[in-house]
Amino acid sequence: MENTIIGTIQQFFRWYDANDFAESASFLQSESSGNQCIESWWSKFRDGGGGWWINLFKDLRDSGLYRDDYLTKEYLTFCFLPILRQELHLVVELWNTHNIQRQKRGEVEVYGSHNYLVDVNIEDVSACKEMYAENCQDYSEGVT
Repeated sequence: MENTIIGTIQQFFRWYDANDFAESASFLQSESSGNQCIESWWSKFRDGGGGWWINLFKDLRDSGLYRDDYLTKEYLTFCFLPILRQELHLVVELWNTHNIQRQKRGEVEVYGSHNYLVDVNIEDVSACKEMYAENCQDYSEGVT
């Protein structure tokens, strides 16, 4: 779901560009053949306390205490989302500040690279914020 939204926004920002990565070519979605980075993130998430939460909700489901209905989901969201959000932000901070191991061959160089950064219209940014903010529970909510 998130990649679909990001892909749509990316294409929106690049729709009128005049290069090979304009319009729909600005975002490609495919299966990942190397999931090392995301697997490493999930490992940090589980080690950082996320595994405890996953097990708690699995135990609620497996013991029959969880009903898959609207009211139960809203109740759990109301009770647990602020705590889960704080835990997730801690894991994100851990991930964003962890040291990346140095490559055995020395410094990594990127050959033939090009900076594809483009300026976007601030009105387009505002339009995206307005369009997607209503569908994103976390938008503009601070972590306390």
